[in-house]
Amino acid sequence: MLVVPRRSPAQTAMVRRNAERPKRTQAGERSMKQLGKDRVVCRTVIRNSLNDEEIA
Repeated sequence: MLVVPRRSPAQTAMVRRNAERPKRTQAGERSMKQLGKDRVVCRTVIRNSLNDEEIA
């Protein structure tokens, strides 16, 4: 049985995304930028949902 330290789903997603990150090559640059955009969107969505819970 493998014991894995508890990790939040967000952290797991970050680790997975880091593993998928393409190497810095000419071809990889474009997808690097796309990943950056995705991350910003994820962050704002998470922040908005947290704020909604605090207000409610």
